[in-house]
Amino acid sequence: PTGNSKKYSAPFVLKQNAKVQAIAVDGGVSKTAEKTVTVAPAPFPLLSEKNGKITITTSSVDVKIYYTTDGSAPTVQSKAYSGAFSAGKAVGILVRGVGKADRTVRYDKTEYGDWFYDVPSFKWYYKAVGEIVHRGILTGVDVCCFAPDERMTRAMFVTALARMAGADGKTGGGVSFSDVPKNTWYSAAVSWACEKGIVKGVSQHAFAPEQCITREQMCVMLYRYAQAYGYQPEERPVSAFADQKQVSSWAAEAVNRLHSAGVIDGMGGGNFVPQGKATRAEVATIFMNFDNNYHVIP
Repeated sequence: PTGNSKKYSAPFVLKQNAKVQAIAVDGGVSKTAEKTVTVAPAPFPLLSEKNGKITITTSSVDVKIYYTTDGSAPTVQSKAYSGAFSAGKAVGILVRGVGKADRTVRYDKTEYGDWFYDVPSFKWYYKAVGEIVHRGILTGVDVCCFAPDERMTRAMFVTALARMAGADGKTGGGVSFSDVPKNTWYSAAVSWACEKGIVKGVSQHAFAPEQCITREQMCVMLYRYAQAYGYQPEERPVSAFADQKQVSSWAAEAVNRLHSAGVIDGMGGGNFVPQGKATRAEVATIFMNFDNNYHVIP
């Protein structure tokens, strides 16, 4: 700042993180000071729909909410929220609170009527997430949150397979892995998958339920699932992945068969990235492709 900068006359409000610099001039002598100020964001808006009407709530009533009904970024000139309203397939929300940084969130509605703030309609996984969530194979991790980039664990994946098979947690005998305690949310699914020969563990006695599933492990489980239930895909000639040699020998057949069936595809540059960790968005897409080719989901 200089002597020509804005003169301080009263407390002021910051709407975003900033470095505040000040200069004091007295009799030709000046002193400067600076401070980085972190502004907490306004509360997160939660959207819900009932009977075709949208309701927005936050954890605080001391806020102003503005919205758009086409998903465009709202401003303070947008319509102010005062009660339930009708909207299309996207809603843009701006939350402004006293002494808080503005928070802007966009919600998108899937083709099946579910709302998510992290599954925009222009993303490659939008259709797959909507379909797989609607069919109950995967669920959100929180209210209106799918977490598409979150890694999927082996326990999560097997549980999704069990849902696809209609094994709703009441099936499955004793757990045969030392690291799968009885009565956990995934123990019945692991038992079912073990009985069906879909999983064999990472060793004789360990399943590693909290370990992130790799792309080739996912293929092996899916392929064994298809074999266990007698599903036959429609296969077509395809070019081998550029990193085919990096696929583990125990996973090669599953990867090749699912690739030729159109269930899996590359990650760019013709690579499959077999040891890469599968994300929830990738799993949703692969489940959709799996059903399109094997017709297994009710």
